[in-house]
Amino acid sequence: MRSAKKLRAILAMAGLLAAGLQGARADVATITGDTTFGPTYARAGSYGGPTPDYVTAVTYRAFNVSVDTSDWQYSFLTNCAFNCMSFFYRDAFDPLQPQKNLMSSDGSDGFELTSVMAAMDPGKQYVFVVAGYYDYDWGAFSTTVGGKGLVHISAVPEPASAAMLLAGLAALAGSGMAARRRRRR
Repeated sequence: MRSAKKLRAILAMAGLLAAGLQGARADVATITGDTTFGPTYARAGSYGGPTPDYVTAVTYRAFNVSVDTSDWQYSFLTNCAFNCMSFFYRDAFDPLQPQKNLMSSDGSDGFELTSVMAAMDPGKQYVFVVAGYYDYDWGAFSTTVGGKGLVHISAVPEPASAAMLLAGLAALAGSGMAARRRRRR
Protein backbone atom coordinates (compact mmCIF):
# COMPACT_ATOMS: atom_id res chain seq x y z
CA MET A 1 0.00 0.00 0.00
CA ARG A 2 2.79 2.43 0.85
CA SER A 3 4.40 1.91 -2.59
CA ALA A 4 1.14 2.92 -4.30
CA LYS A 5 1.06 6.00 -2.06
CA LYS A 6 4.63 6.91 -3.00
CA LEU A 7 3.88 6.37 -6.69
CA ARG A 8 0.91 8.73 -6.45
CA ALA A 9 3.07 11.34 -4.71
CA ILE A 10 5.72 11.03 -7.42
CA LEU A 11 3.04 11.41 -10.12
CA ALA A 12 1.61 14.50 -8.38
CA MET A 13 5.09 16.07 -8.16
CA ALA A 14 5.68 15.19 -11.84
CA GLY A 15 2.40 16.96 -12.65
CA LEU A 16 3.60 20.04 -10.77
CA LEU A 17 6.88 19.95 -12.66
CA ALA A 18 5.15 19.44 -16.01
CA ALA A 19 2.85 22.39 -15.32
CA GLY A 20 5.93 24.48 -14.62
CA LEU A 21 7.68 23.40 -17.81
CA GLN A 22 4.75 24.16 -20.15
CA GLY A 23 4.91 27.69 -21.57
CA ALA A 24 2.13 28.88 -19.25
CA ARG A 25 2.61 30.74 -16.00
CA ALA A 26 2.56 28.33 -13.06
CA ASP A 27 2.10 28.98 -9.40
CA VAL A 28 2.88 26.82 -6.41
CA ALA A 29 1.48 27.70 -3.00
CA THR A 30 2.05 26.04 0.36
CA ILE A 31 -0.33 26.08 3.30
CA THR A 32 0.37 24.70 6.74
CA GLY A 33 -1.95 24.00 9.59
CA ASP A 34 -2.88 21.79 12.48
CA THR A 35 -6.08 19.84 12.99
CA THR A 36 -5.49 19.42 16.73
CA PHE A 37 -8.50 20.80 18.63
CA GLY A 38 -10.15 21.63 15.30
CA PRO A 39 -13.83 21.24 14.49
CA THR A 40 -15.05 17.69 13.88
CA TYR A 41 -17.33 15.92 11.43
CA ALA A 42 -18.13 12.45 10.10
CA ARG A 43 -16.01 12.60 6.94
CA ALA A 44 -16.85 10.93 3.64
CA GLY A 45 -15.38 7.50 2.98
CA SER A 46 -12.59 6.59 0.60
CA TYR A 47 -13.22 7.79 -2.96
CA GLY A 48 -16.11 9.94 -1.67
CA GLY A 49 -18.20 6.99 -0.54
CA PRO A 50 -20.47 6.86 2.50
CA THR A 51 -19.08 7.62 5.95
CA PRO A 52 -17.55 4.46 7.46
CA ASP A 53 -19.08 3.15 10.70
CA TYR A 54 -15.79 3.65 12.57
CA VAL A 55 -15.74 7.41 11.78
CA THR A 56 -17.87 9.66 13.98
CA ALA A 57 -15.87 12.81 14.69
CA VAL A 58 -12.58 13.41 12.87
CA THR A 59 -10.91 16.79 13.21
CA TYR A 60 -10.41 18.86 10.08
CA ARG A 61 -9.27 22.18 8.63
CA ALA A 62 -10.91 23.78 5.60
CA PHE A 63 -9.53 26.32 3.13
CA ASN A 64 -11.26 28.47 0.51
CA VAL A 65 -9.49 28.16 -2.84
CA SER A 66 -9.79 30.16 -6.06
CA VAL A 67 -7.64 30.46 -9.19
CA ASP A 68 -7.13 32.93 -12.02
CA THR A 69 -6.61 30.37 -14.83
CA SER A 70 -8.61 27.32 -15.89
CA ASP A 71 -6.76 24.03 -15.59
CA TRP A 72 -7.91 20.45 -15.32
CA GLN A 73 -5.09 19.32 -13.07
CA TYR A 74 -4.52 21.52 -10.06
CA SER A 75 -2.84 19.25 -7.54
CA PHE A 76 -3.00 19.29 -3.73
CA LEU A 77 -0.24 17.20 -2.12
CA THR A 78 -0.45 16.99 1.68
CA ASN A 79 2.12 15.63 4.10
CA CYS A 80 0.69 14.97 7.58
CA ALA A 81 2.15 14.12 10.99
CA PHE A 82 -0.85 11.80 11.41
CA ASN A 83 -3.00 9.47 9.29
CA CYS A 84 -4.97 11.85 7.08
CA MET A 85 -7.26 12.22 4.09
CA SER A 86 -8.06 15.20 1.87
CA PHE A 87 -11.24 16.29 0.13
CA PHE A 88 -12.03 18.88 -2.53
CA TYR A 89 -15.45 20.57 -2.81
CA ARG A 90 -17.08 22.84 -5.41
CA ASP A 91 -18.90 25.95 -4.13
CA ALA A 92 -19.18 25.10 -0.42
CA PHE A 93 -18.35 22.52 2.22
CA ASP A 94 -21.04 21.39 4.67
CA PRO A 95 -19.67 19.21 7.49
CA LEU A 96 -23.19 17.86 8.09
CA GLN A 97 -23.34 16.57 4.48
CA PRO A 98 -19.79 15.42 3.63
CA GLN A 99 -20.71 14.04 0.17
CA LYS A 100 -22.53 17.20 -0.98
CA ASN A 101 -20.51 19.19 -3.57
CA LEU A 102 -17.60 16.71 -3.27
CA MET A 103 -15.50 16.81 -6.45
CA SER A 104 -12.49 14.74 -5.49
CA SER A 105 -11.07 12.87 -2.53
CA ASP A 106 -8.05 10.83 -1.67
CA GLY A 107 -8.89 7.16 -1.65
CA SER A 108 -5.86 6.15 0.36
CA ASP A 109 -5.90 4.12 3.50
CA GLY A 110 -4.95 7.06 5.69
CA PHE A 111 -1.16 7.07 5.69
CA GLU A 112 0.74 10.30 6.29
CA LEU A 113 0.57 11.45 2.66
CA THR A 114 -2.56 12.39 0.74
CA SER A 115 -3.18 13.94 -2.66
CA VAL A 116 -6.09 15.09 -4.78
CA MET A 117 -6.26 16.59 -8.27
CA ALA A 118 -9.09 18.80 -9.44
CA ALA A 119 -10.24 20.84 -12.41
CA MET A 120 -10.72 24.49 -11.41
CA ASP A 121 -12.03 27.58 -13.19
CA PRO A 122 -11.58 31.27 -12.37
CA GLY A 123 -14.49 33.04 -10.71
CA LYS A 124 -15.63 29.88 -8.92
CA GLN A 125 -15.21 29.06 -5.25
CA TYR A 126 -13.74 25.76 -4.04
CA VAL A 127 -12.99 24.32 -0.59
CA PHE A 128 -10.06 22.05 0.26
CA VAL A 129 -10.34 19.98 3.48
CA VAL A 130 -7.64 18.07 5.39
CA ALA A 131 -9.08 15.59 7.91
CA GLY A 132 -8.01 12.75 10.14
CA TYR A 133 -8.50 9.20 8.93
CA TYR A 134 -9.79 7.90 12.27
CA ASP A 135 -11.40 9.89 15.10
CA TYR A 136 -8.10 9.83 17.03
CA ASP A 137 -5.95 11.13 14.12
CA TRP A 138 -4.93 14.79 14.29
CA GLY A 139 -1.83 16.97 14.08
CA ALA A 140 0.24 19.24 11.86
CA PHE A 141 0.14 19.16 8.06
CA SER A 142 1.60 20.94 5.06
CA THR A 143 -0.10 21.12 1.65
CA THR A 144 1.56 22.13 -1.61
CA VAL A 145 -0.83 23.31 -4.31
CA GLY A 146 0.19 23.70 -7.92
CA GLY A 147 -1.37 24.37 -11.28
CA LYS A 148 -1.27 26.53 -14.36
CA GLY A 149 -2.30 29.85 -12.77
CA LEU A 150 -2.23 31.77 -9.52
CA VAL A 151 -3.80 29.95 -6.58
CA HIS A 152 -5.49 31.96 -3.80
CA ILE A 153 -6.01 30.15 -0.49
CA SER A 154 -7.54 31.38 2.77
CA ALA A 155 -8.61 29.52 5.89
CA VAL A 156 -12.35 28.99 6.39
CA PRO A 157 -13.30 30.43 9.79
CA GLU A 158 -14.31 27.78 12.29
CA PRO A 159 -18.00 27.84 13.27
CA ALA A 160 -17.09 28.60 16.90
CA SER A 161 -14.91 31.56 15.83
CA ALA A 162 -17.66 32.96 13.62
CA ALA A 163 -20.19 32.60 16.47
CA MET A 164 -17.84 34.40 18.87
CA LEU A 165 -17.34 37.21 16.36
CA LEU A 166 -21.10 37.64 15.92
CA ALA A 167 -21.64 37.56 19.70
CA GLY A 168 -18.95 40.23 20.14
CA LEU A 169 -20.48 42.45 17.48
CA ALA A 170 -23.91 42.03 19.06
CA ALA A 171 -22.50 42.99 22.47
CA LEU A 172 -20.86 46.10 20.99
CA ALA A 173 -24.09 47.11 19.28
CA GLY A 174 -26.02 46.55 22.52
CA SER A 175 -23.62 48.66 24.60
CA GLY A 176 -23.76 51.41 21.98
CA MET A 177 -27.55 51.45 22.10
CA ALA A 178 -27.47 51.58 25.93
CA ALA A 179 -25.05 54.52 25.83
CA ARG A 180 -27.33 56.40 23.43
CA ARG A 181 -30.32 55.84 25.70
CA ARG A 182 -28.37 57.17 28.71
CA ARG A 183 -27.39 60.30 26.78
CA ARG A 184 -31.01 60.95 25.78
CA ARG A 185 -32.11 60.89 29.43
